[in-house]
Amino acid sequence: MIARRAILDDRQTYHKTMSVRQIKRSRRFMQRSELKKHPRLRRLRYIQFVSVALMLAGFVGSNLSFQNMHATWPVKFGSGLALLVGGCGVIAVKWKLNRFIIDLETAADAQEPSSLLATPAALLKRELRYFKGYTISIGILVACLFLQLQFLPTTVIAQVNTTTSSSNGNVQQIQQVKPVATKTTTGEKMAMFTQYHKVITTYDLSTDEVTYKYHVIQDGKITWYVLTGDSEDYTSAHFYYLVKVDAHQNVQMYDFLDEQGAKTGLNGLVPAYRSLKGTKVKLGSLVAAYTKQPEFSGYVRQMHSGENWQLPSKK
Repeated sequence: MIARRAILDDRQTYHKTMSVRQIKRSRRFMQRSELKKHPRLRRLRYIQFVSVALMLAGFVGSNLSFQNMHATWPVKFGSGLALLVGGCGVIAVKWKLNRFIIDLETAADAQEPSSLLATPAALLKRELRYFKGYTISIGILVACLFLQLQFLPTTVIAQVNTTTSSSNGNVQQIQQVKPVATKTTTGEKMAMFTQYHKVITTYDLSTDEVTYKYHVIQDGKITWYVLTGDSEDYTSAHFYYLVKVDAHQNVQMYDFLDEQGAKTGLNGLVPAYRSLKGTKVKLGSLVAAYTKQPEFSGYVRQMHSGENWQLPSKK
């Protein structure tokens, strides 16, 4: 910006009746007029427009893919590649057009030093250094965005997958994962709760002939989720765990004292339960931690929708 201001001030010494703003507009008009005279340069402007559109589409696509944990790797990579290619296209075209303008200003200075389009050689060198720095900065920014959007989600999941000597360590890791705002189905929520419950208790669902059903209980601003299982070996429904999600998307896990015991909890809907202390976590953290893991889809397939239960009034 300093180099450009110096160029405008230099032109004002020859055109004292014109303001800096007028000189700037006149130079821009003359430059564009010269660009329009060359078909090849006009094509470069079209390429620049396409590159900008490609870069913006790639950035939006990569950002949405990052927020949507169900996006496949090819989609994420394709969006990032569009961002990278579009950014490189913009830089290359901008460099080519800028070199043409510099040559144009050099020729104008040699023919008529007082021309509005002319620029002294010393100031052109400063302008060229400024543009080189600008180009390198944009290139680094585009490359950093590409790397961040492609590999940051993988890094987050890798932190969650790190094994520790106790389940409590893994719970703390999941609690510290940055939450993401992504809509999920009830079945997907139950799959996340099941995986989180496994980390807490080391208990995993059986792959035998057990049908797992979830039930939703609405209690004002609080939503309860219950996972049950039915099998020929069970004389009655088997209760696995209970989850409470409040209005602020805080998740609290509960275990049942007797998974087939008398229904004394939640006004007679479920067996007696207890809170699993130290397991409170944001729903968005579970989304970020689990929905990208390979086994997540398998857990989702195990979840079957049961009836939504109504919370009985207290007797």
